[in-house]
Amino acid sequence: MFPRKALRALQPVGHQCRHYATPRQPDDAAPPPWPTSDHPTPYEIFAINKVTPYNKKRFYQLVKLYHPDLKAPGHSKVPPEVRVERYRLIVAANTLLSDPDKRRAYDLHGVGWLTRSSLRNFDKAWRHQPGNASANATWEDWERWHQARGEAPAPRQGTVYMPNSIFAMLIAMTVMVGAMVQGQRAEASGAQYLSETALRHQAVGNEVRRSTMASAGMNKDERIGRFLRDRENVTYQFAPSKFEAQQEEQEENR
Repeated sequence: MFPRKALRALQPVGHQCRHYATPRQPDDAAPPPWPTSDHPTPYEIFAINKVTPYNKKRFYQLVKLYHPDLKAPGHSKVPPEVRVERYRLIVAANTLLSDPDKRRAYDLHGVGWLTRSSLRNFDKAWRHQPGNASANATWEDWERWHQARGEAPAPRQGTVYMPNSIFAMLIAMTVMVGAMVQGQRAEASGAQYLSETALRHQAVGNEVRRSTMASAGMNKDERIGRFLRDRENVTYQFAPSKFEAQQEEQEENR
């Protein structure tokens, strides 16, 4: 019989098994707890600093914990709506940090990671900053605001007077325009008057011509009777029946 130590020494080297304690790798560490900030940054969500290279293993760990369709142990006390919101932030943080350009823009200017609540807070925050222009209502307020910022205020415009020469020129131009208009009106009125006078002269000439032609074959008595009839017609609004009635009455009296 061999002692056990001797038997162990005789065993092949390949069959010997030794167990060593290996340190836990950083990538296999437990996922970080959720940040206590109301508006966590992508670096706070993944528990890394700005100079640490981004590794998606932490992203996969958080997805297993907060995905709405997965049942992660130890997170049953988290309300479903909180899990959905955290999952949305995890995906957004992964999208930002996995893109070098987006990450650089966020590091330099804070672009790409403004939630709705952050936007509302940012919109309201500037109104409470000292020296903002939200309270400027009148031009005096704007002047004081520009002076406080070291900007020279715009010079106040004084009263502008028109030179006498320009005023006299405007008066002369107005008089000339008025004289031209009045001259055109007088010319038009004179032409109309001459036209009407010519028409009246033409009518009188036509009437004289007609009367001369009508009395050409009459004797003396007929011409006198026609003259009297025309005179009565013009002066006393003669009606032919009235003159004839007077002649008949005179003949009856004879």
